[in-house]
Amino acid sequence: MTDHLSFERAAAFSFAIHVAALLVLSLAARMNIQFEPEVYTVELVMPDHAPSPEPPRVETPGPDRLESTPPPQPLTEPEPAPEPEPVAADEPAPSPAAMADYAASREVLATRSRQMAEQKAAYRRKLAAAEAAAARETAEAARAREIERLRQEQARQAAIERIRQEQARGAEMDRIRRLAAEQAARASSATSQAEMDQARREYALKIEALILENFVFPETVPATTQSTVDITVLRDGTIRINGFETPSGNRIFDRAALSAITKTGTVPAPPFGKEMPLGVNFGRKEIR
Repeated sequence: MTDHLSFERAAAFSFAIHVAALLVLSLAARMNIQFEPEVYTVELVMPDHAPSPEPPRVETPGPDRLESTPPPQPLTEPEPAPEPEPVAADEPAPSPAAMADYAASREVLATRSRQMAEQKAAYRRKLAAAEAAAARETAEAARAREIERLRQEQARQAAIERIRQEQARGAEMDRIRRLAAEQAARASSATSQAEMDQARREYALKIEALILENFVFPETVPATTQSTVDITVLRDGTIRINGFETPSGNRIFDRAALSAITKTGTVPAPPFGKEMPLGVNFGRKEIR
């Protein structure tokens, strides 16, 4: 047992000397120290019956030591140094001619910009004027159509009214003609002069009423204008115009009076089979 301990001590001492020597050599290599190594001689005396050395124990780390050991850190490459910024070379100063050309170019661009802006503004004004003109034309066309529609409606109403008046006047003329014929027939049976004179007066009123049904008072002459036309009713009922007994002095009014007589045409034959002269008064009904 004592020999075994001596052998372990000797081995440990030899191992310590070798480690120290290695450390000294390592430090000398780093410090670049040159020296001649000293040589030590160690004699190991082994006993005759020295037990064989036991192999050194290799300790296996337990789970707790494995967990506590930090993982190796990955090696990071150093960042490259930033490249130096290029130094701008000094540009030469522009010549006066180049400066003048540059100023002229800027002036041309400014002039073109103003011209384009003016052209756009003129185009917008022209477009607005065209739209306003189109709107006015549309409104005027609509107004013209409405006026034409009203005019046609008025003309239609006037035509209807004229037809109605003509129908009424025709019915009235037929009634008057019938009364005049009846009056003429009664007058033929009259025995006394008074009856004959009364029959002539009633017949004359009927003929005048027939003529006045066709008379249209002109709107352009004064309302107080009057005239009297002398006519003769022949035995067959034809009217002969003898002339103006009292002219109005207005040619438009006098032509309207003569036109009414001509338009009346043939009337019932006068009583007693004889021609009958009479005067027809033309004018406003409220004035005659």
